[in-house]
Amino acid sequence: MLVRAFLVVLVLPALLSAFKAYWNFPSATCQKNYSVKFEDFKIETNTNVSFYGEKVVIFYEFIFGRYPYYKGYNKSYPIYGGLPQNCSLEEHLEIAKQNITDKIKNENFDGLAIIDLEEWRPLFDQNFWGLKSVSSVVSLK
Repeated sequence: MLVRAFLVVLVLPALLSAFKAYWNFPSATCQKNYSVKFEDFKIETNTNVSFYGEKVVIFYEFIFGRYPYYKGYNKSYPIYGGLPQNCSLEEHLEIAKQNITDKIKNENFDGLAIIDLEEWRPLFDQNFWGLKSVSSVVSLK
């Protein structure tokens, strides 16, 4: 019992203050009907709970350069070549730069900019199971 009290009183607050939690879900519409006070839970949000803002911006492959993937994990539907070796790195980087400057207006942005890779894994051996195996199978041909 004493150990449990020690953990709750001393360790738990230290753990909770060791990192910041960010909310980045397009919930501005929800806020109109259900006012959640994220600050009560020590959760950081962008102003007006906007999806792109001053604290956090997430880039998905669909809006980040010319990120190659297979639509629906189907080898018959490659997007931007389907695989990194089939697309232009220069074109990807140029468009990614434009995407970044479109979403992050402040040159002094010091928030989180996250690239969320869903359709493909950057390490070859992480594409061998399930639907993601399409990348490995096509790469080996």
